[in-house]
Parts: sequence; structure tokens; C-alpha cells
Amino acid sequence: MQDPLQLLSVEKWSELQRVFKSDWPRGMPAYYTLETQKRWLEQGFYYGFKVYCPYGDLWNGMVGVNEKEGVYEIMVLCPRDDTKKLEEALRRTNIINWNKTILVPFAPDHTVTCVQRVIGDFGVEVTTAKPFLFYYLDKNKPRIDVSLPPGITFDYLKEDHVELINSKWPYRYPGSEWYFNQLVISKNGYGLYQNDNLVAWTFINEMGALGHLFVLEDYRKKGFAEIILNLVCNKMLEDGKDALAFCDEENIGVRNLFKKLGFIQSESVTWFFMNKSSNN
Repeated sequence: MQDPLQLLSVEKWSELQRVFKSDWPRGMPAYYTLETQKRWLEQGFYYGFKVYCPYGDLWNGMVGVNEKEGVYEIMVLCPRDDTKKLEEALRRTNIINWNKTILVPFAPDHTVTCVQRVIGDFGVEVTTAKPFLFYYLDKNKPRIDVSLPPGITFDYLKEDHVELINSKWPYRYPGSEWYFNQLVISKNGYGLYQNDNLVAWTFINEMGALGHLFVLEDYRKKGFAEIILNLVCNKMLEDGKDALAFCDEENIGVRNLFKKLGFIQSESVTWFFMNKSSNN
């Protein structure tokens, strides 16, 4: 008997992108996840990311299985408010290992509700949930006027920066150094340098979103966060891509920075972890 979650070949990802394009801007994270993963495959970077559609119907949404080292990530996204088929497929599938710790990233409210209706059947509960604000900068926006201060250069990050970057990430986990290394070697990490010393960085992550913005403590209040965001946003705009970003609701400084740079705030999304209930 065929599993209700049917594997979607890479050749059909563009069709799924067109479906999520109809759900703009809510469909942006799905669209750019697929776009980024296609580009990574073209560059020769493959780590097992797979896309499944409930009953093979693209309009039923997608379940992306992203087994990064140390994290079992399941993306659950749907271009329609009606998630009945998605919910039914999640209940019947054998693709998802409900015995693992599962991270569901950037889930909009309708798929959060969908997953919550399903997991009790498997003795699973949400153990941690964190809301994030979703921002985007339209790809048709003019390039941002930005210049580098004297002595500051802009370049890709290098592998020998990974240990420092990982140590500064508040959400680091066993295996997150591997994650940052993947982003660096795929040339999705960018830094500001003073006399060849790294002082600030950000990434375009595997979802095609800006993330992990950080300025070293001794170099703050010099405008470096705004400078590097402007530079990376310009690169994305030049490539014909919208700039996406997720921001902790409590990070007022970054929220104000996105507003200053012309980002539009869309609906909130949620990252949440799930585990087997302690009662099982």
C-alpha cells in the first residue's frame, strides 16, 4: 500500500514553488526553501533533504524531511487554509519517525494547528515552542545605498570561523558546528572584517532566509549590523530574490533595524520541538 506522503522528485519542485507562489507572502518560506535546495544540489551539496506531498497533490502542501546532523527537522507547510488532507496524511504516514525529537521550523498558524491535532495519536507532545516574526524585502525594491567604513572589508566567511560563530549562537546544539560549516562551504556566510579579523557576520540559510546576524561585543554601536544586512540584501536583490528574515519578538533592536531597511512584517511563524510524552 502506497504511503500517503509521496516523494516529490527534484524535477517537480518548480511546480510546487508555483503553487506556494499563489499563497504570497505566507508561501515565501516554502518557495525559497525549495529554491535554495535546488541551487545547493546544482553546486553539489546534498545532505538528504526530501520533499513529500500528501497523496501526490501539490495543493495539499509539503512535508520536508531535513535530517541535519543532530536535528531531525520536519517542515510542514500548506498553500491553503484547508489542511484536512495534510492532517490525514500525517496520521497515516510511515515516513515520519515519531519516536525522535522533532523540530518543526517556521510553521504558520494553520499548520501549527494541523500538527497539534495529529501528534496526540502518536503519544507525542510539543515540548518547546518559540514564535518568530516574519519579515521580507520585496525583490523589486531598489538596491540599498551602502558604503564600507575605512579599514572594513566584506567577504565570505571561512571554515576557521565556524567554531567562533557556533559559540556565539544562543540556540547551538550538538552538531550545530556541522550546520554552520555547511553554510560556509556553500558560500552562504558573509562577514565584515577589520584588518582581516572577523567582527560581524550573517548567513543566508538553507531556507533562503537571512539569519544568525551577530556583531562581536567590542564592535557594537558602530552600525556594522546595518551595513552587513544592507550588503547581503543587495546581493539577494541583484540575484532577483526577495530577502526573508525571522526575528525573535523580543529582539527590539533587530526589529527596528528591519523596519529601517524597509522590510515588511508578515504573519508570525513558530519553531517548535516535539517529543514522546512523558506519560508514554
